[in-house]
Amino acid sequence: MLKTWRYKEADVQAQKVLKERTGVSDIIAHLLTTRGITEPDTAASFLNPDLSGLHDPYLLKDMAGAVQRLKKAVKNKEKILIFGDYDVDGITATALSVSVLQKVGADIIWYIPNRLEEGYGLNREALDKIKQRQPALVLTVDCGISSPQEVEELKSVGIDTIITDHHRPAGPIPVASAVINPLQPDCSYPNKDLAGVGVVFKLWQALLGQTVLKGLKPYLDLVCLGTIADVVTLKGENRILVKEGLNQLQQTSNKGLQALINTAGLKNKQIDTYHIGYIIAPRINASGRLGSPEKSLRLLLTDSGPEAYELAADLEKGNRDRQKIEAQTLEEALNQVEGTFDFKNKQVIVLAQSGWHPGVIGIVASRIVEKYYRPAILITIEKNKGRGSGRSIPGFHLFDAVSVCADLLETFGGHEYAVGLSIKPEAIDAFTEKINQTAARVIKPEDLLPCLNIDMELPLARVDDKLVEDIEILAPFGLGNPRPVFSTGNLSLKGRPVFLKKNGVKFFVSSADSSARQAITFDIGEHHSIPPRMSLVYNLVFNTFKGKKNIQLRLKDIKSS
Repeated sequence: MLKTWRYKEADVQAQKVLKERTGVSDIIAHLLTTRGITEPDTAASFLNPDLSGLHDPYLLKDMAGAVQRLKKAVKNKEKILIFGDYDVDGITATALSVSVLQKVGADIIWYIPNRLEEGYGLNREALDKIKQRQPALVLTVDCGISSPQEVEELKSVGIDTIITDHHRPAGPIPVASAVINPLQPDCSYPNKDLAGVGVVFKLWQALLGQTVLKGLKPYLDLVCLGTIADVVTLKGENRILVKEGLNQLQQTSNKGLQALINTAGLKNKQIDTYHIGYIIAPRINASGRLGSPEKSLRLLLTDSGPEAYELAADLEKGNRDRQKIEAQTLEEALNQVEGTFDFKNKQVIVLAQSGWHPGVIGIVASRIVEKYYRPAILITIEKNKGRGSGRSIPGFHLFDAVSVCADLLETFGGHEYAVGLSIKPEAIDAFTEKINQTAARVIKPEDLLPCLNIDMELPLARVDDKLVEDIEILAPFGLGNPRPVFSTGNLSLKGRPVFLKKNGVKFFVSSADSSARQAITFDIGEHHSIPPRMSLVYNLVFNTFKGKKNIQLRLKDIKSS
């Protein structure tokens, strides 16, 4: 698919000031300005994220009430039920909350719903089980903001609720003992992009005393894991939590994470956001996607090394099973798209089929978006009920678009780039029509062309070990702070390309004033042959093989010169 190369704007004057005031190189100063960082003080905070930069948790609306109610529950030995979500964000938030409340001597139990049997949030079956367990207080993590009726029902039987969530409210705010959500109305908290685990971390920061971060630091591995897995913006406070959390993960005392890291083949490796997003998180997600998240939660809570390795092995197998189911579902979804989708007149791909596993349709929707660069929603139908998961592209706020179709849906929730929903099968055609009408008003033809946002054009002669090392000071990379993207033109192919398994190729390129550098991609796409003269778009990374470290150009696109 044709990709548009778009160069980010950089502030030349700000670059000069940043270089003089912070001591960074001209290239790093350029990269800072393309990220909107133009002031020396802001640059210093970005380059040196520190726990002292975390916001006062009491800036969150209802924080004082939540702390007061929890302290009362702990003091009076009231039973507290922690109610989480079944994804990595919800599981890590639950594990963090269990660990902290056990530390302060609380009487706790926990519950995470089964994705297949119950679905998301405070559902009917979950309410019945909560009542049977007779807690005095329910604490929700990574969910609850869309459950005003369920909170009221719990209140009617004498059960209080504290909600911690980070999803945008789609209706009235529940009337609970406290609601902590930076996206709720009248909440002036500076960071609106916390993950669910980040929101509940602020609660424990307040409960233990906002300066008592030493007691919470061992748990930052969990906060980091959930934050990266939920793909929130890695700026400001999230950057601090992830940076410190990655450091903590390297020396984690969590038996389950130790076992998971080892079984995933990451022992003795410098773990970064890529390893979490693509290797660790999918394994934790696997049990929740295919059924109960209980094994993943037990893994993060166990103090037993043997049990940790047993659970990690189960998750490894579960992840392989998930991959097989995902591959089959993707094949069926692609066949539907190629056979029925009207690319000329529709912008949003909506697919529905009986028997698709609800635990993988979100991942498959992401694959559809990657291939066709259009918003995609997959719906699985079972027992006269449709459950859907959608992903989007830049410029199309999927939650807002789905909200326009609320009259056709049973339930829905989500973010700009991802949504979940339930729908009656007979309403799917009307929903497809309505969301495409909405998209037609918002999406322009150029929005459907994948765009490569390039930080700067870089002469190959400037590429050396020092530059690649300097780039790493901008880490951790993720949403809002992507790994820098460079372009270089007028390059010559040196030698013969080596084609790799799984659609990959590596080759060497050089310019008139530089030595040869290795370029590599594991998704060659339409480039079945490498041109003798070319322009490349790429990331710069180190590759270590047999103890030897070499610079690689990780390709994002190739154009013949």
